[in-house]
Amino acid sequence: MTAPVSGARAFVHIGSIVPVRDGWLVATARLRGGAFSPDAPKVVPDLAKAIEGRPRFTMAGLNAPIGDALAASGGHRQCDVEARGQFGLDPNASRRTDTLAGPRAFIDARLQEVVATLATRHQRSLCEFLPELSFMEANGGQPLDGPPSEQSGIEERTLLLGRMPGIDRVLSADLDGVGADELLEVAAGLWTTRRVIARMGRRLPDTPEASADGFRMEILR
Repeated sequence: MTAPVSGARAFVHIGSIVPVRDGWLVATARLRGGAFSPDAPKVVPDLAKAIEGRPRFTMAGLNAPIGDALAASGGHRQCDVEARGQFGLDPNASRRTDTLAGPRAFIDARLQEVVATLATRHQRSLCEFLPELSFMEANGGQPLDGPPSEQSGIEERTLLLGRMPGIDRVLSADLDGVGADELLEVAAGLWTTRRVIARMGRRLPDTPEASADGFRMEILR
């Protein structure tokens, strides 16, 4: 966190982290009061660098299951069950859907990296989000018309996020191996994390269960 200068309120640094072909797509932004200033996103090669970089995040969203990887892969966590039952979204399937940049053949390696990297202490500044659930929340709880990998869906999701000042800096980034739909995913993580910091975020389920090794298993939106 940036130190206050001349009595000014400190910045809060938030982030969003999404698995991509060459590692992890990371978007960051600074918050001060109502001001929101995103930075250009970047790809980092491993998750540890994504979550431990400088400046440290006050809170960051991660588009990957946190807690009980085996249950997550089978869709058996309570948050996964409720996502399917209430919203018709399967988190495991959603994260495996091919993007404009190509097939997500890398996803298993990225999810294994999550298991190897995260400790329960990381949940003090890291929360799980699901992009399509975030977009539905931004759309008043209603499903979107177009899929995220088609132009109509990209335009629809871009319009939903357009109220965030400076978000074009994220959505217009030109990064090798990153598709426009993945840029929208990481922007949705910023949208969600901003809500979490403002205490407006909603969790699924309302009362999260804990994994055997102590992680809260919940999806923030």
